[in-house]
Amino acid sequence: LDRLHARLAAMHAEQLGQRDSVTGLPNLKVLGQALQALTAVGCPAAVMVVHLWRAPVPASDADLAALMRSVGAALLSNVRLDDVICRLDGPIFAIVLPGLEQGAEQKPMNRIVAAIDRSRQLQSSDLARWQLAAGLGFWQPLMQPEEPLAAAWAAMLSQRQGRQNEQEAGV
Repeated sequence: LDRLHARLAAMHAEQLGQRDSVTGLPNLKVLGQALQALTAVGCPAAVMVVHLWRAPVPASDADLAALMRSVGAALLSNVRLDDVICRLDGPIFAIVLPGLEQGAEQKPMNRIVAAIDRSRQLQSSDLARWQLAAGLGFWQPLMQPEEPLAAAWAAMLSQRQGRQNEQEAGV
């Protein structure tokens, strides 16, 4: 019985090391494992990176935590069972979409962004002021596991920069 309790405690500790403390979502370690698994299996997939930001006034810790929990819940309720959602850092999330090939991404990407937008609208008016940028990268056989994440990150940054330029120009 003591061995069982020790094993269960070790499993629980391992699980806690793979979960984000604010949202309960898997963390960057799990994202790496999911990307490695795709590489091993050779399954085409997409990786989506979603970043929320607010300028010029930073959010309080409580507002940021509320936003991250809201976005995490919206993501969980709007992805397929085999998708992997991770919180990377702050209000930055990654979603691994196994089996999604280039050309078929618009519907799931729009669904995920719309779900996040709805969750922000349901929050206080302060949280609704957050901006959202999303980028997508695709994994194909023979690619390194980190390549789709890097592509998604670059696409998200490009979209964010475009939105910031529009705001500065008053568009």
